[in-house]
Amino acid sequence: MHKYIVYLHHPLGGFELATAYSIDDAKAVFLFYAEATYTNNPTASLYPYSEKNWEEAVEYENIGCPFDSPAYVLEIGPRGGAKVEKA
Repeated sequence: MHKYIVYLHHPLGGFELATAYSIDDAKAVFLFYAEATYTNNPTASLYPYSEKNWEEAVEYENIGCPFDSPAYVLEIGPRGGAKVEKA
């Protein structure tokens, strides 16, 4: 079962949605996104997953994020890995 909704933020604006089963899964999705989009400083925000939250995220996809504050924030660390911080 999914545990997080992942907002993958592009430094030039916009984002993509994904889901993750764990923090490690979210880190893998984040690093793949960073590599696939050739972005230097992407970030990601993780929010608790529920069917209702996922439906809201998809509904608001073209508008923004309907949630107040993320559970975690991911950034590229100094050695190129994913740095996870509790929000």
